[in-house]
Amino acid sequence: MDELLEDASFVIDELALGKPVVVGHSWGATVALELVGPRPALASALVFIDGPIQSASNMFSWEDAQRFMQPPLPRFATFAVAMAESARDFDGAWADDLEPFVRARVVRDGDAFVLTLTAPARLDLLRGLYDSQPDVLWPRVEVAAIALLARGGPDRIAGWKEHGVARLATIAPNVEVRWFDTPHDIPLFAPAEVADEIQRISATVEVGSESESPAG
Repeated sequence: MDELLEDASFVIDELALGKPVVVGHSWGATVALELVGPRPALASALVFIDGPIQSASNMFSWEDAQRFMQPPLPRFATFAVAMAESARDFDGAWADDLEPFVRARVVRDGDAFVLTLTAPARLDLLRGLYDSQPDVLWPRVEVAAIALLARGGPDRIAGWKEHGVARLATIAPNVEVRWFDTPHDIPLFAPAEVADEIQRISATVEVGSESESPAG
């Protein structure tokens, strides 16, 4: 996580982005919150898309989290099989423009295809998610922020999100929340709506900045 945060801060400085709107989905939402929360001067707004809205340790032990979040990584006999599985995963959102996404996430391993994500890398990713403390970070967010959350998924996760949103209203009442009737991958299932939310919060920030500018 520390390396990711250093890389993100470096990119913002190197590209002279000023105070960007920081957007992250899933694991990336946790990275975005970790980036913006402790650094109020870094960003102008935060768009948090279906990451852990509250600390995972509130719901799972680390042992339970590993069992729940680490199913066996798939092996695909052919690239066509990998494509077909992705089409099933994204049923309702699948289109041919997602083929490059599938090509980018698999590599050949002997006579089969496997994900570029390895089991050790996934374990590191999950540990970073588990150790993150959104409950501590949300109150530190001083910029405009919105959480876009998916209703789809296991009942246990949905209930955990509902509990997290109720807690968020107490610890960080200025954070907006919008629910989507989609699975976890909201940007794939509702891309226009996600883009609208990003544009809306960006426009709010721009208007706020203009109103704070001295008259000349």
